[in-house]
Amino acid sequence: MSGIFEKTLGSLGSLFSPVGTDVGLRNMLQKCLNARTRREEEWLIQDFLRHVKIKLSEPSVKPSTVTRCLAFCMFSEMLGQRADFGYIHAVKLAQNGSLMEKKMGYLACGFLLRDSDPLCVLLVNTIVRDLMSKNILIVAMSLSACCHLVPADQATVILPIFKNKSHPGLGLEFIRSKAVIALHHFFRTSPQLCRPYINRIKSLLGDTDPGMVGKVLQFLLQVTKDSPEMIVDVVPALVQIQNQILDGKLPAEFTYKTLSAPWMQVSIVRLLRCLPEATQDVFKLLERTLQSAKPNADKAIGAAVIYECVSTLVHHKAGDELLASSLHYVADLMSSSNSNFSYAGLCLLEMVLHQYKLPLTALQQQVVLSGLRHPDDAMKRRTLYLLCTVAEAHNAQTVCSQVLEYVRSGRCDNLHIQRDLVQQIIVLTDKFPNHQTHWHIAMLIQLLPLAQDQQARAIQRRIQLALLAV
Repeated sequence: MSGIFEKTLGSLGSLFSPVGTDVGLRNMLQKCLNARTRREEEWLIQDFLRHVKIKLSEPSVKPSTVTRCLAFCMFSEMLGQRADFGYIHAVKLAQNGSLMEKKMGYLACGFLLRDSDPLCVLLVNTIVRDLMSKNILIVAMSLSACCHLVPADQATVILPIFKNKSHPGLGLEFIRSKAVIALHHFFRTSPQLCRPYINRIKSLLGDTDPGMVGKVLQFLLQVTKDSPEMIVDVVPALVQIQNQILDGKLPAEFTYKTLSAPWMQVSIVRLLRCLPEATQDVFKLLERTLQSAKPNADKAIGAAVIYECVSTLVHHKAGDELLASSLHYVADLMSSSNSNFSYAGLCLLEMVLHQYKLPLTALQQQVVLSGLRHPDDAMKRRTLYLLCTVAEAHNAQTVCSQVLEYVRSGRCDNLHIQRDLVQQIIVLTDKFPNHQTHWHIAMLIQLLPLAQDQQARAIQRRIQLALLAV
């Protein structure tokens, strides 16, 4: 008996009560539970599926019986046994059943069908009819079904109905939020068709329901992947929302690890990163967000907010003064006992110093060098990359020696990483040659046995040119 099937049965509850027919679902499941081998279980399920198929083909089968048979079909498919004969019955149940039967029909269709299945075309008219229903439960079910069952070429039939479902004056946050989720789905599959609805979605940033605003932020993140200019006009709204979050004006259920709506904060910061140009108001907001997240830097969600804020400051070239102050938050991550936080801090520091040659304090330098003694090789490699980024003429030889020693040690078993580290040494020898000590020539000669293919030939050319210049 497979473990997944046994665990599934434990959570079914009253779903598989006796059907009152010759099929007897409970009898089926008990026999499957008692199967001694996986092969015996497969034989039993295939035999039971034949009985279910016969029962579903009866002309007077009751919807309640269809519901239980479809439940068995779904769990049979979970175990890898096809039950395609039940697909059409799932469609019929979604079309003509009562509220609970329609819910089961949509559930079965979403589980058994894909939007490319020909049977989904039969459901489009049903979904359109249910979207116009006055029962909000039926509307909610049909909106959820849109994300799984409507083919991309049928989106033009569904999208006009969303105009009313997502309107801020509708007063049903439950329906509006599902409409935004469905529109988000269609934007991923047919972005051109959804562009006329973007401004309507933007207006929902002023919705009174914070959960609704969070869903709109996710939609806008999808929009900015291809059209970052689309969010320029909503920057004041984003700044206002973030200030409200930082002021603690959201309900208590949005607080996580003492941070108010941290996932919404991350979404807003990512949206601000997509701006063509940031204003001083944006920089002040990011600085305030960093200060708010600092007490939670030892938690994953706090570290995530700090990482996004610093990345956004670097992206918009906030300037030496603001980035220098952000290094304190980066140092907190680097000095964390959590390896993931330390690695993220090293990545941030490398990102900052790649654009700005900011001086590091003695404590920050000590934290960076401690990465070379870290037991995790990924931390050591990231520290070496960082040292290559901050290398100067007076310490380039030392940095190259450390990188060379790491490559020689054989701990780098990834050829791509080894090639990248070798390239870092080549770049430093080109950038900081010393024509008195000729250390760069000696370094290239030591590097030659570790290089491969084109890199080896490039090093040989550099050695030849350097020796001719001596």
